Amino acid sequence: MFVALAMTAWHLSTLLMHLIDQWIPDLDEKYSYYSKRDMRFSIASLIVFFPLFAMLNVRANRSIKANAGRRRSDVRKWFGYITLFLAAIALLGDLIYVIYALLNGDLTARFIAKAAVVAGVAGLIFFYFRADMTEDANES
Repeated sequence: MFVALAMTAWHLSTLLMHLIDQWIPDLDEKYSYYSKRDMRFSIASLIVFFPLFAMLNVRANRSIKANAGRRRSDVRKWFGYITLFLAAIALLGDLIYVIYALLNGDLTARFIAKAAVVAGVAGLIFFYFRADMTEDANES
């Protein structure tokens, strides 16, 4: 489930970055990073990994409802906290780079859009797993 989540987050971010490259071109660059081939690969990956993540997540939640003891699984908590840590690192790194770009005078619409993509994807993952871990703490 966590691999499917990671692949979904990676390819969603990649696809959105390519769309931003297409919609907001960088006038200083001679060559655009935008590639339809890369976009197709990200779309194909999302078609495979997002339903897989959703199915495995629903299955895990059903399993937990059937047997509340599974919510206290050490492996489940371990993966949940690692996911929270990685999402928090992504959010903090994104914030640091936005502040750096602001101080450097490189804050463009394209940069802000890409930073928003990273913050949005990492934020969704962080708040989803934080809520899940909070439920675990309340039941313990």
